Amino acid sequence: MLVQKRKQSDGVSSPDVGLRVVYWAMRYEISVNSQATFGGVKKRLIAETELQPSEQRVLFKGKDGQNGEYLDMCGVKNRSKLVLMEDPIRIERRFTQMKRNAKIQTAQRAINCVFMELDKLTDQINKQTQLIFHNNIIKSPRKMKKSYCFFLSHLKVSAIEKSVSNGAKVLEVQITTLIEMLMRQAIKLDDGVK
Repeated sequence: MLVQKRKQSDGVSSPDVGLRVVYWAMRYEISVNSQATFGGVKKRLIAETELQPSEQRVLFKGKDGQNGEYLDMCGVKNRSKLVLMEDPIRIERRFTQMKRNAKIQTAQRAINCVFMELDKLTDQINKQTQLIFHNNIIKSPRKMKKSYCFFLSHLKVSAIEKSVSNGAKVLEVQITTLIEMLMRQAIKLDDGVK
């Protein structure tokens, strides 16, 4: 069997062929070397379609042209029609990525809402603790150790403990209201992450 090796430096250049490429409702006319590969056609179509070669499938007479196959060996001639399709696997990956991004954005919005609510609660707690500081019930606040929320809840609990130990009465409504608000925020945060 005789195998012909292709070389571009033979001095005789192969003629260019005009190809008609159909992509959805769009039609493109491109000119490539007759001894080009389907991979070369895909690279040539990047500018027109904005699809990377790995996202493209080029069909000629119903057959998928592989990247290494030569156009003239597959029977592609001047004014031949090629059908360009987006790779279905890439479409599916893009769709799943979009769904994943939408879920992440939803969770981020829920977390932001929770943080806004926590900021409101923080302001309320700070106002109450300032009153307690003003009345000299607590001499100095503890340093923040683990997290912002932990510090705020610890500060509120310690303020209530100090006021009880000094003989002041604390309304049960204040404690249950604080617990209920924090539990609601925890539920919102849990629902947003799912």
